[in-house]
Amino acid sequence: MNRFTIILSLSTVFACDFQDEPTIPESPWELAQPSEVGIDESRLLLGDNKIKDGVYGFIKSLIIIKDDKLIFENYYSGTDRNNQIDLSGSTVAVSSLAAGIALDQGIIPAIDTPIKDLLTDKTPFDDPLRAQITFEHVISMRTGISWNELLRAPGDPQNSASRMVREFDWANFALQEIMEAVPGGRFAYSSGAAMILSKIIRDKTGKPLHEFMEENIFAPMEIEYEWGTDPAGNTMASGGLTMTPRSMAKIGYLALQRGNWFGNQIVSGDYIDEMGSVQSQFTFSNDFGYGWWRFSNFSQLVANLETNDIFFSWGTGGQFIFVIPHQNMVVATTATNFPPDSIEQLAFSLLFEDIIPSIRQTL
Repeated sequence: MNRFTIILSLSTVFACDFQDEPTIPESPWELAQPSEVGIDESRLLLGDNKIKDGVYGFIKSLIIIKDDKLIFENYYSGTDRNNQIDLSGSTVAVSSLAAGIALDQGIIPAIDTPIKDLLTDKTPFDDPLRAQITFEHVISMRTGISWNELLRAPGDPQNSASRMVREFDWANFALQEIMEAVPGGRFAYSSGAAMILSKIIRDKTGKPLHEFMEENIFAPMEIEYEWGTDPAGNTMASGGLTMTPRSMAKIGYLALQRGNWFGNQIVSGDYIDEMGSVQSQFTFSNDFGYGWWRFSNFSQLVANLETNDIFFSWGTGGQFIFVIPHQNMVVATTATNFPPDSIEQLAFSLLFEDIIPSIRQTL
């Protein structure tokens, strides 16, 4: 019987066609027509065409999982499913899963454990204020350490992240920056905090973060990746993780399923719930959980949503993993929408103008 199908191949991974038996690569998800899960196919294709026309800048890939089915996968501008993408800041979100596993396994005794009890080098904690920093403060980026990463342009020599990457041990650099607030107070996005997490995992397990993640997440989920280290050998939890868009979607699906990967509980559901919840208020547009972002209730983007439960990873240039629990949905995008044009947030427009409106049921 002829019907609308999604064609998946190395050259083009989404096409409208009338075929009896589409060729489908190996996928952890069942393939389905968008209409089978309540999606208006014509509306979804409108978004697809807008991507091709450059309305959303330089989108390179778009994958949509809904109701446990792969309903859309397309690649643009000569890319394909084998392209490894540098996740940039979305690396922080992936790394935050390690925090949950470490808590689940008792490697970290409790989320409020002071990090001075988790790190081998106790020198930075001669400062009594710094000694108050807990594991939860690190993963929510409320350490109180002075950090101006989002206040100065990338590459600015005075940007905290730029200064950090010129050092040998990035976590030690972050730990030795001045304390400007009481830990647990205000939020400051910090690649340094992500590197502190990396160092904690290494000190407590004897393994760099990427090996810990390989054992507990990447191998069980069949995710191929590349991931660098700082000169001291600490995995770059702040960025530099590369994987395919399909693998990004796998990470999003793991989060959507509250840490369960087809019957294998990789991360506890309780941790995932907290990870994707608001832990820190940042601006009128965005809040922050544990490594994952939220749209603030004040954001106009979510004004028409019945439930504002979306949490997402955010990588410079447009590397996003959107988890939408109330729609049982994951959307993963990659792009080359890099600064200084500040067009990476065009992915938000794609999500709220074309993808979510294509859902026929209540938003």
